[in-house]
Amino acid sequence: MDNNEYKINEILDNFIQNSTITKRQLSIIYNKLNMHGPMKNISSGAYYRQIKQCREKTKGILYSIILLNLYGAIDKDTISVLKKTVEQIEDVVVTNNEKKLSQENIMNVISLIEQIVDKCVTI
Repeated sequence: MDNNEYKINEILDNFIQNSTITKRQLSIIYNKLNMHGPMKNISSGAYYRQIKQCREKTKGILYSIILLNLYGAIDKDTISVLKKTVEQIEDVVVTNNEKKLSQENIMNVISLIEQIVDKCVTI
């Protein structure tokens, strides 16, 4: 893994640490979305059971966002703010691959994301 990949992984690791999705679940989701099939270190049955659990967890997260929005626990603009944030993160990934962002810039991205998330929560 080159230094660039490490920096992007650092951003993703920050997301995973603050998420309800585990690294294992994320790798299963990634494999499923990229049609890689069952992982080699688990049985087929366990893999598909994990897929079902990941699907249910994802649905739960989406329902939670809707519910929190309805109750006013997250800012009404949260959905659009998150969409813009994801687009900007995608740009950072592309920029990092092309221009090799510094460690300071990567840390600034992580800090900015934390500030955005904090501002979206109204409770």
